This record gives sequence, C-alpha cells and structure tokens, in this order.
Amino acid sequence: GSIVYNLYGPTELTIYCSYYKVEEPLQFNNEIVSIGKMNPGCKAWLGNAEDMTGNKIQGELYVTGCQNFKGYLNGVKKDCFIEMDGQIYYKTGDRVIYDKKEELYFYSGRADREIKYYGHRINLGNVENVFNKIAPIGDTAAIYSKKHMTIGLFLISDDDFKMEENMHLLKDVPSYLTPAHFFNTESFPLNANFKKDYNTLELFYNFYLEKKYGNS
Repeated sequence: GSIVYNLYGPTELTIYCSYYKVEEPLQFNNEIVSIGKMNPGCKAWLGNAEDMTGNKIQGELYVTGCQNFKGYLNGVKKDCFIEMDGQIYYKTGDRVIYDKKEELYFYSGRADREIKYYGHRINLGNVENVFNKIAPIGDTAAIYSKKHMTIGLFLISDDDFKMEENMHLLKDVPSYLTPAHFFNTESFPLNANFKKDYNTLELFYNFYLEKKYGNS
C-alpha cells in the first residue's frame, strides 16, 4: 500500500527540486525513471539546449526559486550560478531531457561527462549503460583522454571475464560507444562523497597511455 516518489535535486536546492510519483505506466528514459516536475516555487531552464525528436529538448538543468542555495562559503564556485531576468539560477551540472508533451524531466547524464567522439556528441554515462547490461559485468567507469582522444573502460566483472576475449558481445554496439582500452578492477576509487572518483581514474588512464604510446 506504499506510495513511492522519485525525488531529484542536489543539496544546493535544499534538497530536492523535482518529484515523480512512481506508478504505471512508468515514464522513463534509458531505463532511468523520470525525475518528474519542478516543485512549486521552482523554475527550470535548460542551458546549451538542443532539439530532439518527439517534441523533446535536452540541455543542462538550471534551477531558480525559493529553494535556491545562495552561495558557498568564502565565495567559491561562483561559476555555478548565473543571473537571468533578475533571477539567480543554480547550474546543476546535470543534463536532462524535457518532454514538452508530458511536461516531465528525465536525467540523461552529467554535463561535464559529455564529449565529442568520432563526430558524435555522447555522454560517458551512456557508454557505461551499454556495458553494464552485459551479464558478466557488475559495474563500469568510462574515462576519456583529451590528449589521446580515446575512451578507456574500467570494469568490475567475474574473475575470468575479459572484455577483449568477448568482443562478439559488442556486435550491435556502435563504434563510437566502444572504448579503445579495457581495465579489469576489483573496485573503484571513491571521492569524499563516496562516489566513483573519475579524476583518479583519468590520471591512471593518461599515465597508461603515456607509458604505452609515449608523449607524441
């Protein structure tokens, strides 16, 4: 008899700014349930927005309103805020898809993890989603090297599973979503928020590439 809501929002928006009542038929994108509609008193705007098919738009989510965080101690991270039409918007760093017909928002990845790869604009989170669906793989972390312009994938999997020996599993995966290098690991480094530390993985990946290919 429970009623379930999916709540979205960073702490800076005290502490969630949208809600979605989880009920049939489910509304989801890329197997992630909708983050719903903005709370009363909150207003959203999409930065660097682009039109999609099906009356949808995608961009970075900016939010303003009565829940908006006023700033950080000592004035750090000022670039996280932007003023428009006399209102201060917080830049969440999250890319979302807005369905104009359903009036719903869908999380689609981090703006800072979006790259241009072989002429395609992709989010590294989408690469992870593709490989997380392969049964022997438990979890993944995709890293992009700006210098070498390649993608590396760190994966946690069964002990004897090697992606290089099972490339037939990728026959339906587009080339621009296929990493150039794979690394098996028992666990991922974590940051202060106990989330995957992509910065540390990026350092390791660049070190590997420098050692393998040199500085050229």
